[in-house]
Amino acid sequence: MDGHRRWARQKGFTVEHGHSAGGEKIKVLIRLCSQWGVKVLTVFAFSAENWIRSKVKYASSGILGNQTDKLALLEFKSKITEDPQGLIDSWNATLNVCQWLGVTCGHKHQRVISLDLKGHRLAGSISPSIGNLSFLRILDISDNSFHGHIPAELGSLTKLEMVYLKNNNLTGNVPSSIGNLTSLRELYISYNDLEGASVNSLSGEFPPALYNLSSLKLIGLSFNKFRGNLRPDIGLAFPNLQRLYLANIYFIGSVPASLSNCSDLLQLDIPINNFTGNIPLSFGNLKNLFWLNKA
Repeated sequence: MDGHRRWARQKGFTVEHGHSAGGEKIKVLIRLCSQWGVKVLTVFAFSAENWIRSKVKYASSGILGNQTDKLALLEFKSKITEDPQGLIDSWNATLNVCQWLGVTCGHKHQRVISLDLKGHRLAGSISPSIGNLSFLRILDISDNSFHGHIPAELGSLTKLEMVYLKNNNLTGNVPSSIGNLTSLRELYISYNDLEGASVNSLSGEFPPALYNLSSLKLIGLSFNKFRGNLRPDIGLAFPNLQRLYLANIYFIGSVPASLSNCSDLLQLDIPINNFTGNIPLSFGNLKNLFWLNKA
């Protein structure tokens, strides 16, 4: 994209009008790409020279970002095979993405910051296009029937603060790219309905990538197929931890005494594992702990 300023001046319009007109052209192009089934559209829309020009409100930049989110979610929609409640009927190329059900946009940039599809009986796989929602802070697709792997592209969403994937049919390992989510505060991939609903089947050791995320306050891995030992220094890796749910897995060894360093710990739920030995005496120092379940 180039020449918006020249076009506007030739027509007697303001520079801002020129950039807005360019944004409208891109919207038309994006709609056509969606109709034609084009999966990837690359637009060179902003020159480094613009940083040294006079200050202009580049309205088109916000429009472009918004359309990037729209394309990502339309691809996400294409992977959904069941939607009995018609939740994503509003997800179409003509309606503004910020008006779609389950979608919340930020006020400043009009970019998607929250995707909440919890409990709508959706089925399908999680599209890798989720990784294009670069402003996303909250992802909640809990209590549905999503299957397949957690896409590695999720790890590119560095603004993510909360990820809720519990009670689905997810399989495989937690991708190592999750370790890039340094703003993540809550990760909940457990299954907590014992009465015949679907259950995640994630496997492997306690996800090593999580040890990079000292910001985590909630870790929920219950009712999966993890195995092995917890690292002895787990309590040092998560100094902000408040809730740790590891029920009904296959962990072995002793309960790490380092968890007593998590001074904000409120709930520790670790029943039905293969832990050996007693609860460390140092847990008596956890003054905020009100729930401890090791039965």
